[in-house]
Amino acid sequence: LLWEVLSIRLPHTNQNPQLPSNKNSTTHISEQPQQFLTMKYFVVIAVILGFAAAFELDTREIDDVALKGYFDTLIEIYNKLKQLGKETVCGSTLSELIELLGLPDLLDGMIATARGWICN
Repeated sequence: LLWEVLSIRLPHTNQNPQLPSNKNSTTHISEQPQQFLTMKYFVVIAVILGFAAAFELDTREIDDVALKGYFDTLIEIYNKLKQLGKETVCGSTLSELIELLGLPDLLDGMIATARGWICN
């Protein structure tokens, strides 16, 4: 579709074009192809901006889903630590808590955050 828009040409006619009736007009027949070319570029830029805006909306949705997943996991870890009890959680090191919960070391930041909620 984009290629079709760029490849449109003005129709050729054998008749002499009518000149504008206003003598002060700055538009000449020789400027019309330039104006048409400018219009094609405008359409192409508008299409590109439309796609960029749509992509930005999709990115925001992905970020929202990822953030929701992060907080869901954090709340789940908090609830598990709460079940262990304040004395156990606050008296244990982060490594011990990771081992008690059976979670990967990758989640140490989340465990530290949930631990801070309980102990502070």
